[in-house]
Amino acid sequence: RWMHPMPTRWDQQGSMPTPSRFNIQNRIPQNQEVNAESDSDDHQDESDPVELKPQMKKKAPKGVGEYRGTYRTSSISFAEAWENMVDRLKEYKEKNGDCMVPWNFKGDPKLGSWVSKQRHYKSHGSLSYDRIKILEDLGFIWDATKYAWDDMFERLKEYKKENGDCLVPTHYKKDAKLGRWVYVQRHKRDKKMTKEQAKRLERIGFKWSVHKAFWGGDDSSEGEK
Repeated sequence: RWMHPMPTRWDQQGSMPTPSRFNIQNRIPQNQEVNAESDSDDHQDESDPVELKPQMKKKAPKGVGEYRGTYRTSSISFAEAWENMVDRLKEYKEKNGDCMVPWNFKGDPKLGSWVSKQRHYKSHGSLSYDRIKILEDLGFIWDATKYAWDDMFERLKEYKKENGDCLVPTHYKKDAKLGRWVYVQRHKRDKKMTKEQAKRLERIGFKWSVHKAFWGGDDSSEGEK
């Protein structure tokens, strides 16, 4: 097959032709002189640092990138990330007195999500004994729903000591949360409330019907003080 001849360039003496692509002169921009002994900054010495291309970012494994940003081979380990979150939980407890971080905690959204995940992992048997021990020593609550209910129940008992009954107004200014909680208990009696919870309320004189409490009829029994 016919091949086009490679472009050549004759030297000054007009002797052997040299392929133009091997001629160093072709690599020099026009109007620029070359000095082999030049110490110009344009010539990089072997001792100069070599500019490397930046590392390509990798997607962070779940649970790591959210603490230290982009994941690299030098990134913190999963264990260090977990310990980092424990430290943040300790700070929360110092400020709030417990480890009941709301899942939508605005002060530290990632902490709220992390706390919720620890409960999930434990309930599915995927949280190690050592980590369970660390959290329990810190006062971690595994059953947040039960803990919250028990806490409100104790506040209701305190209300009764001060007022003589459990008829907390729905818009109770002194403890608005307790007022809302009592209202909810009356409406969840036959739905989400356990029998044990219902009995505990009845033992302290809880009225399921405010109407009966004011106009006659008793739908509870006295007992627990």
